[in-house]
Amino acid sequence: MFVVVRSSVSASSFDTVLAICLEPWFPGVNQAINQANQVNQAINQADSQVDNQAELDDLEKRIIAVIKMNPKLSQKKIARIVEERHSIVKYNMEKMKKKGIITRVGSSQKGEWTVHD
Repeated sequence: MFVVVRSSVSASSFDTVLAICLEPWFPGVNQAINQANQVNQAINQADSQVDNQAELDDLEKRIIAVIKMNPKLSQKKIARIVEERHSIVKYNMEKMKKKGIITRVGSSQKGEWTVHD
């Protein structure tokens, strides 16, 4: 039975040492650990891409600020306030709706925007 205690050794260094120690008893352990490390790297890259997508750009932040001030404004009025073309604001608001950041409650005439923090 082995008891492994980790100290301040990095995960990859620890995996390498462990693989070297176990190789005589478990052939192929090096390859398995390398594959596991590659999978972990791919997962970390995917996580960072998701985090980057979750961040709002400057225009989206301005749109949200305007909505919080007056949720009953139309997209055209929001576009005037943030000083962007209506089509750009509409595109960004659709993108935020798909991400679940904002929703429109009620009709286009009498409804209002809701920001989900």
